[in-house]
Amino acid sequence: MSASAAERAALPLAIARQPAWSVGRWVLELDEPDAISHATDAAAEFHVARAILADLDRWQADLA
Repeated sequence: MSASAAERAALPLAIARQPAWSVGRWVLELDEPDAISHATDAAAEFHVARAILADLDRWQADLA
């Protein structure tokens, strides 16, 4: 079973929001040292999200 067109179009947005979601979810749950480590690691991925969002039309077209 393959993904629908809507699912394929949503995939780049799901990838782009993952680092922010992860920070928003896990930083609140972890103890301070682990929260800092997780936030630092996730923040290192924000450039990927920015790149996807900057070229969202191409990402969606490539997955269509």
